Amino acid sequence: MVRKAAFLPLILILVGIGQVIYGAAFHAQPVLVEQEVDQPPPPPPFFTEGPDGQSYLPPPPPPPPLPPEPEVMTLRQSEPSLIREVTVGGVIRLASGELMRTYSGQEQPSLCPT
Repeated sequence: MVRKAAFLPLILILVGIGQVIYGAAFHAQPVLVEQEVDQPPPPPPFFTEGPDGQSYLPPPPPPPPLPPEPEVMTLRQSEPSLIREVTVGGVIRLASGELMRTYSGQEQPSLCPT
């Protein structure tokens, strides 16, 4: 009788340990990430020499095209790294329920804001 009473808690503990291992090692959440699209800077103005030997600036170039909108990608992020980023303010939940990074590139928020 004592063996039957210890069997159920033992099974529940093993199932709990298995769920923790699954969450830490294999479970991932989709996170929206904005990719910044780099645009090359405009060329610097240059002086040209006119027919009379004087230097002058050519007419200004046309305005550069509007920068492209950042691309939004979905990245699968593991549970432990997601918990760390939420802790330091690197991930927020949108009104739609999706998770989104608050930074772009490799500059992650630090634990200390100073």
